[in-house]
Amino acid sequence: PVSNGTVNTNLNADLLDGQDSSTFVKSVTASAPLASSLGQNPNITITQSATAADGYLSSTDWNTFNNKVSSVAAGNTSITLGGTAKDPTVATNPTVVQNRVNVTCRPGSTITTVNQDGTVNCSPIRVIRYNVFNTYEYWYGWSMGNNDIMFGGVNPSTWSDGNGRAWNINPAAGYARSFFNKKLYPGPNALVHMETYAEYGSSTNGKHVAALMRIRNTTGGAISWTPCFYYTSYGSWNEWASLSLNGGGNWDTGGGNNWSANGVCPTLSIPASRTSSVVVVVGSFYQGSWNTYWRSVGLAFYNNSLNLPAGLEWADDLDTLSDGTNIWSQ
Repeated sequence: PVSNGTVNTNLNADLLDGQDSSTFVKSVTASAPLASSLGQNPNITITQSATAADGYLSSTDWNTFNNKVSSVAAGNTSITLGGTAKDPTVATNPTVVQNRVNVTCRPGSTITTVNQDGTVNCSPIRVIRYNVFNTYEYWYGWSMGNNDIMFGGVNPSTWSDGNGRAWNINPAAGYARSFFNKKLYPGPNALVHMETYAEYGSSTNGKHVAALMRIRNTTGGAISWTPCFYYTSYGSWNEWASLSLNGGGNWDTGGGNNWSANGVCPTLSIPASRTSSVVVVVGSFYQGSWNTYWRSVGLAFYNNSLNLPAGLEWADDLDTLSDGTNIWSQ
């Protein structure tokens, strides 16, 4: 009889009577994966197959094999297949993958998402370029030899003693990069700088804050934008606050003396289909004298006015422009 993979037999009892005993089976051997206990009453068995051993296939293993995929298809041109259906090899196509995303964001923007068709969604980043600077060194004279190249194309003496205003800067991109060489990444509002400081013995020196914003109009028509900002100035000592759009004389304090609680919201008409430059420069306010001159200087944008109207977007493209490019005109 046979049961559970084992054959049980009595060889002698099963032989016909009367035959020559020399012809009887004395022992039974088996070849792998079968095994025999030998002798006249052998136990014939078979073990379960394993990684390095033949044998019978368990139902668990059969179900595992049966659930394997029968074939693999690439499905798109960026995947290549090799090998066999049972043992496929999968590789990417470098040419297709590298060329899949072939759209870049404009300068001053960042990629937010990549779509399945290879296009990207970009989000402009708010960037204000700025600088804070003094103009005069006591007992010696105007800072850096009164060299205008270090101060946006305007002599330090003009900034502090000559009613220097935003539209006086040299509009060459090389000058702008040298002058507006710090960056901040604001929210809808921005504190650019606020400071109270002491001046000893002279009103000649002034501390100023200058800021540059590059704004792109993506439409075919002019769009109004109203930036609101707090500012300081002291016209009595020829330190004005001012704003210029693309070199125009859009706004200034007219010689007034203003501490940092003063705010203004000039409306600007941003030209169509181009990138514009908005420059704001402020001077220091004189608070009074108690054995020295106490002064304050500040610039901050408020009223969520750094949220641009639809059709306008921020651009941080100054580093991509050649030194001679006029930032007022493009």
